[in-house]
Amino acid sequence: MVLGVIVFLPLAAVIWVPVWARLRLLSVYEYLELRFHGSIRAFGALLFILTSVFWIGTALVTAALGFETVTGVDGRLCLVIMAVLGTAYTALGGIRAVIWTDVAQFIVFILGYVAILVALLREFQWQPMEIYRIASETVSETTGYSHTKLMSFELDLTVKG
Repeated sequence: MVLGVIVFLPLAAVIWVPVWARLRLLSVYEYLELRFHGSIRAFGALLFILTSVFWIGTALVTAALGFETVTGVDGRLCLVIMAVLGTAYTALGGIRAVIWTDVAQFIVFILGYVAILVALLREFQWQPMEIYRIASETVSETTGYSHTKLMSFELDLTVKG
């Protein structure tokens, strides 16, 4: 997935940005209408809305299950509360609320990563190579490779990697 982004993002930028700039388009949906037909634009927009609804639904249900596990409150109630609070928060705060929430989330994640790194280094007496040695000697039951192997270039579709 990440490798695909690294390869195709620059390629898409080189190909699509000049096309969109020349055609003075603001969205892919405008291009669909210009290139094909208005019904194709509507179909593309409908597909985007459906995938967004399913993505948000999956995220909400997953979070609700987590809250149910931690708090013991019924998952359906957690789901309704999160959906109402999220909708109200976004509607009242607008895009500024969403952006500042993303900033806060980024800071919390970075601080969490730093805390985990410090805890690991303290546990291993500040010897990062010891952590790497253990990870490289431990073999994954799923892939059959050490935890430090990032990718498998084998042409075997049964190998996850």
